[in-house]
Amino acid sequence: MALCCHNGELLLDATLRLDAGDRGLTLGDGVFDTQLFTDGQMPDAAAHFSRLLRHAESIHLASSWSVEQLTAFALQLSTTDAVIRTQLTRGFAPRGLTIPEEAKPTLIMRALPLPPEKSAPRLIIATIRRNETSPLARIKSTAYLDAILALKAAQDAGADDAVFLNTQGDLTCATTANVFIVENGQWITPPLSDGVMDGITRAKVLREKSGREEQISEPRLRAAAEIWLCNSVFGLYRAKNLL
Repeated sequence: MALCCHNGELLLDATLRLDAGDRGLTLGDGVFDTQLFTDGQMPDAAAHFSRLLRHAESIHLASSWSVEQLTAFALQLSTTDAVIRTQLTRGFAPRGLTIPEEAKPTLIMRALPLPPEKSAPRLIIATIRRNETSPLARIKSTAYLDAILALKAAQDAGADDAVFLNTQGDLTCATTANVFIVENGQWITPPLSDGVMDGITRAKVLREKSGREEQISEPRLRAAAEIWLCNSVFGLYRAKNLL
């Protein structure tokens, strides 16, 4: 049976018990991270866990865990290639929205099987708009329902994924990936200020492709010679088309 880490304690995944009053369950009050464990290594662990803690701080979720501790926990979870998913929630609190002064965050880390290799997705533009004024647009919040509904709509329309525009009509990201377009050989991605999450792989692509950040309108997206998506599980992969 698979192991998981719950507040620093290793236990069997199937034995994990959560408090029904945990704000991660009741309010989606938390952040998460996904990264690869391959060949016994997690080469980007420092970047991923630093971002997780930074995103937690941005929603006033204080944690005593360090990057080094989180990395040590993750390395104990699996002996085979896996996706490491780490979730940090506000923890238990009484009913209501007020952030409790003495909240004790809940840490859950799991090793999950690798998904099948990603094929070139067919994309649609989601009817849901990404709110670039919301702090949730730039962090990996556990409140992921917009992406869930957009993906369902894409699948119902015969596509594989959806890309979001923001309230100004400019490109932001896909449901679980950052987006690049290629124009005249130049790699371009929307700026974080447009409502984009600071993807670890996005930063790598910007460096490796000498890419740049620019606002990308819907007409510009549709006219792009190539559309590429990237995340930390699948890496960089090209979209088939935009429906």
